[in-house]
Amino acid sequence: MDLGRAMAQAFAHLEAGRLADAARLARLLAARRPPPPGLDYLLGLIALSSGDGRKAARHLVKAVAATPLAVPPRLALARAQIAQDRLTAAIGGFRVVGLLEPGAADAELGEAFLRQGRFAEALSPLRRACLLGAASAGLLNNRGAAEMAAGQTDAAARCFRAAIALRPDGAKAYGNLVGAQRKLGPPGHAIDSASRATRLEPAAAVHWLELGQARRDAKQGERAAEAFRAALVQTPDSWEHYWQLAAVGQGGEAASAYRHVVALAPTDHLRALYDAYADTFEADLVGKLNYRGPEIVLAAVRGVMGDGPFTTLDLGCGTGLSGAALRPLASRLDGIDLSPGMAARAGERGVYDELVVDDLNAVLASRPGRYDLIAAVDVLIYQGDLSLVIGQAARALRPGGGFALTVEEADQAPFVLKATGRYAHSADHLRQAAAAAGLTVARLDEVSTRTEGGVPVPGLVVVMRKK
Repeated sequence: MDLGRAMAQAFAHLEAGRLADAARLARLLAARRPPPPGLDYLLGLIALSSGDGRKAARHLVKAVAATPLAVPPRLALARAQIAQDRLTAAIGGFRVVGLLEPGAADAELGEAFLRQGRFAEALSPLRRACLLGAASAGLLNNRGAAEMAAGQTDAAARCFRAAIALRPDGAKAYGNLVGAQRKLGPPGHAIDSASRATRLEPAAAVHWLELGQARRDAKQGERAAEAFRAALVQTPDSWEHYWQLAAVGQGGEAASAYRHVVALAPTDHLRALYDAYADTFEADLVGKLNYRGPEIVLAAVRGVMGDGPFTTLDLGCGTGLSGAALRPLASRLDGIDLSPGMAARAGERGVYDELVVDDLNAVLASRPGRYDLIAAVDVLIYQGDLSLVIGQAARALRPGGGFALTVEEADQAPFVLKATGRYAHSADHLRQAAAAAGLTVARLDEVSTRTEGGVPVPGLVVVMRKK
């Protein structure tokens, strides 16, 4: 057997996609002693083509050791690392390839950065790759994603349109273009792209989600709901899709969608929502909704308990609006919030002695008899039955301590889930839960902490005392 000729033939089989023929020749060559140079590279490529990244890497490590300055084995080894989801190792490999042969691995390096969520680092290699050679639809899509993350929406849109020109049947490019068009406007353009994506890939829930969001931007509420329903057909356990449907649904459908959100992700959906909302929370709440919950609670506490000072816990502290109001009464003020983003904003106020990111029931259960005052200002609107949290608060209070809270008022007992996704509670439910926890209701007044559509939202402020 002419070893050189056999090796060349095996590589030719591999390049032509004749994997079985390449593997047969490779086995014959592996039986020779000594094995011919380049055999580990060949075996690595065969394993990689077969989808066995781990086996490929074993052979390719040997190939790189034998020819450390050769680019092809190093490039193949990095691809084998990608096949194993070893992205950090692959990125290191692609970088070495780039040093040995500039431009040889830019596209793959950029894609690996994207897969790690390192969008800023992906942008330069992806731009270089587009400049140095003929850009594929996949490369243009990847560059568009990196441009979007960098805030270069116009450049991203150009990339996605170029990808579509190269591959008109590529649903992914149309879907990506939707995100850019929603920013650039007008809404009709995004709707057209999202509709095309759903026609090309009707089983992909993400395209229906994009279509729903584009229609919502265009104030097409019912048509947006149709798209979100289609997304849920594909992913019936997605709380995110239920959340989108709840925002545009009507009446009973919206309430049902919110129930699914709470059932599917009772903690995660609130954390994600408020993390995203942290930067604009106060401007929206105070500026647009005329929010005055902290002032109402402060007045109620002073009316029942006086001016303190109290060891105080602020449940669901948000960005610290309630903490700022309660601080003059507090000898110590602790805050709890589910959202790291909200808690970070609260920390910037400098009014809290301790801030904890956790579920409020868990924290209350871990701090028996620690507080004189616990406040929950417009927090319990995301819980239905309040018996558990009132019971936990009672255990965390010292004798004579108070639990002050606000809720939206329900016109039926014990509580209702409103179309807004918030719970409203009846006065009877609060009294019964307080009694079961060993607390007395010292004050219960009808108030409104905020407006909605310019109309005050009926609510209650309650101060409960521990005997």
